[in-house]
Amino acid sequence: MPALTDLDSRIASDPSWQSIYERNLLHAEYAAANMHLVHVSGHFMAFEELFASGCLEIPTSDASTGYCSETARASEQAHGLKSSAYFYAGRACPEFGPVALAFPPECEKDRKGSATPYDTGGLFCGCIRWSLPDYDPATLAKFTEESIFDLKNWRVDFKKYLAAFFHPLQAYWSGRPWQDDPDGLFQAPNSWRAWVFEVRFDKGPDWLSASAWCARPDQADLLYEAAEQHPPLGSQHSHLQLFIETVLELMPGGSPYYCEEIEDWVRREVRLS
Repeated sequence: MPALTDLDSRIASDPSWQSIYERNLLHAEYAAANMHLVHVSGHFMAFEELFASGCLEIPTSDASTGYCSETARASEQAHGLKSSAYFYAGRACPEFGPVALAFPPECEKDRKGSATPYDTGGLFCGCIRWSLPDYDPATLAKFTEESIFDLKNWRVDFKKYLAAFFHPLQAYWSGRPWQDDPDGLFQAPNSWRAWVFEVRFDKGPDWLSASAWCARPDQADLLYEAAEQHPPLGSQHSHLQLFIETVLELMPGGSPYYCEEIEDWVRREVRLS
């Protein structure tokens, strides 16, 4: 039974939980409405190569793009999900690449997609443990079907999720849920990927629409070098040059803590730093 199942009645049956939920709700509403979506890139396809290939948007996991692994596509098939571009609400995982990018709330406008309150790939790979007896496709597909939120409404559910399970709300980044979920995803030894909101688009946004980015130092050097090696043609700047010049770079020259930097920036944006 997913974490948000019958949540209102579960909260109402616990006066302490009800009190904390109500106190959290207003700030959770602001945080959910303004939460940036974070994408980490460059593991299967070098970030600078994406621009060199003329890729102007975050690719989906479709095999023709070469952007994601076969494991990602197998996970989608097991969960019954469509080929997607993947984001986390306010969190960044360095395992996915050396460049972290934050996209504003309006990036989902006029797009189709869905969200779940856990990392579907992590669940598929067994990185996330649960109390259910197995990880076979039928079990995964049923669990995801019961957990899924439409892209148009996910922020409403995310608001309730933050208010109910994180006290203080900053624990979404710095701690873990203070209440258990029915299937044990929130329990140790699981990490934050077991309770992060994963958001999926059927079509990725333009890289230039990012609000901010941060890269590992070696990757930042490669991006600067690539931009210098491809000078603008006439008055036209390359997409990579425009990206570097127009999107906020949080740590010029990069940082070994690039994922932490992007998360801290998002937390400040939603007033939870």
